[in-house]
Amino acid sequence: MYPTVRYFIFFLIFSALSLSGMFNFVVFASTSATTSVTATIPSTGGSTLDTQSPTPPILISPLDGTVTNNNQVELVWRGSTDPNGNTVTYTLYLNEIATYLGISGTGNSSGLGYISHLDGTEVKLIPTTSLSDGQYTWRVVASDNSGNTSSSTTWGFIIDTQAPIISLTDVDFYHNLPYNSGDPGPFEGLNFDIAGPKEAYLTIKSEAWSTITTKFLTPDNLLISIIISPLNATGVAYPFTHLPVGVYKVIISAVDRGGNTTALPDFTLTITQSQITIPLPAIPGLPPQYSVPYTPHTLPSLPATIAKIESRLPLTYLHLSLLAVAVLALLLLIWYRKYNIIFINDRAQAYSNIKVYHSIPTIKTQYSPIWMSNRDPISYTLGASDHGRIYLRHLGRYSTLTIKTDEHTFILSLSVKRSLYTIVL
Repeated sequence: MYPTVRYFIFFLIFSALSLSGMFNFVVFASTSATTSVTATIPSTGGSTLDTQSPTPPILISPLDGTVTNNNQVELVWRGSTDPNGNTVTYTLYLNEIATYLGISGTGNSSGLGYISHLDGTEVKLIPTTSLSDGQYTWRVVASDNSGNTSSSTTWGFIIDTQAPIISLTDVDFYHNLPYNSGDPGPFEGLNFDIAGPKEAYLTIKSEAWSTITTKFLTPDNLLISIIISPLNATGVAYPFTHLPVGVYKVIISAVDRGGNTTALPDFTLTITQSQITIPLPAIPGLPPQYSVPYTPHTLPSLPATIAKIESRLPLTYLHLSLLAVAVLALLLLIWYRKYNIIFINDRAQAYSNIKVYHSIPTIKTQYSPIWMSNRDPISYTLGASDHGRIYLRHLGRYSTLTIKTDEHTFILSLSVKRSLYTIVL
């Protein structure tokens, strides 16, 4: 075969194998000298010898437990790297369903319901179709060309685009009111007359874990008081403030965890002078009636939401002083009576698990200076926690004690009046 034909056939075989991407070749071209030239062609496809998974993606936002009112929330994670340098793509799972597929790890991409782009080492995905309100879990799975995968941790978020409803159910002694932000019509021109001056209490209900803001203003919009009430799982707040006689505008608003806000229509509180009217007898020169100020003009309707007793400050101070004296006396009494007798052995160790019978003297015989008792003795038991200490009522001179230990029984008669006795057995 001619050399030219042989080289041509070799070239065709080499070209076909190189284009298949299956092998790497080293080609030696002979020259008239003894030198040689080499060339390496890399593989672009996956290999069955690649069993190493990409590093797991790291979730960045939204943070676990986030509540948002954006139903096209941006999902961000830190991209993976492959130990063998293979291309990595991602699949994003919502509520364990593969929702967004074929997300590129090398640049911009788009797919069914999403667009994504690469920002440094972070992949950012935005849904192009709005998500429904509700609770979601999400995680990202990274895959390389050889089919190896790794998964991120699973986080959760809540989408809430609905503004909370505010209900005003109680205003001082007005109860079971039907007013709420979902039906603002009945609020038009609403006013509540309250006898005062006093602390006016409101009961407000709204979405759990939202925050209620209540403002009390004068008719010329001078702020009197502002109360911020974070709600718990019950969704109930009881804002109150002290209001002198006058007219006040009340503004109530709420914001939930997703940032949605709502407000009740404004209404007014008219604080009138509290008084009671006493009819007077028909005597010439006297008015037909007399009004006593600072008294309730009406009895509160029941059941009351909040009950309260108000008193003047001097009387309050007197009550508090008497209470403090009583508490101090009680503490002194308890301290004085903590124990009045100690039982120890000859090694100064406290006795435990003994029984003591105390005979209280009532009469004295003509033959002996010892007082006798015609009453049953009072029994006491000492446990290990008493450390040999006990308080015996009416313990004093001429008391008789019968003491039973595990080994012996002792009978003692006291002849001296003391505040504390130490008995060595």
